[in-house]
Amino acid sequence: MKKKIVLSCVLSVLIAAMLVFIFVMSAKTADESNRISRSVGYRIGETFKKDFDTMTESERIDYAESIDRPVRKSAHFLEFLILGALLYADLRVIGAGKSQSVVPALSAGVFFAALDEFHQLFVPERAGLWSDVMIDSAGVVFGCAASFLLFLIVSALKPKKKNADN
Repeated sequence: MKKKIVLSCVLSVLIAAMLVFIFVMSAKTADESNRISRSVGYRIGETFKKDFDTMTESERIDYAESIDRPVRKSAHFLEFLILGALLYADLRVIGAGKSQSVVPALSAGVFFAALDEFHQLFVPERAGLWSDVMIDSAGVVFGCAASFLLFLIVSALKPKKKNADN
C-alpha cells in the first residue's frame, strides 16, 4: 500500500510538472514559439537530412521553416500523450479499475487541452485553435491507450500467486 501512495505522489508531481510545462510553452509569444520550433526543425535537419551539412544557411533555415507546422503539431500531440499516460497511470495506481480510469483520464486531458487553447487567446500574437484541441485530445487518447497497454503487459508478466490451499 505504501508503494502505491509513493508512486501516486510521484505521478501527481509529474502531472503537475507536465501541466506547468504546457502552460509555460503556451505562454510564449509567437516570436518565441517560432524560434523554438524552428530550432527543433533545424536540429531535425541536422540529424535526419543527409545533405543538410552541404546546404547554405538560407537553405537550412528554409528547410526548418518548411517542417515548422508538423514540428508544432507533433509537439502538441506529444505533450498531451505524456499527460494522458500520466493521468491514466495515476488513476490506476490509486486503485481505479481499467474502465474506471479511462473516462476521468480522458476527460481531464481533454479539459486541459481546451484550457490550454483558451489560455493562448490571451497570449500576444497567439491563437486558440480547435484543431489544436483535437490534436491535443488525440494525444491524450494515445497516452491513455499506451498506459493501459503498459498496465496489461506488466500484469501479464507478474507471476500469479498460487492458491494457499495447494
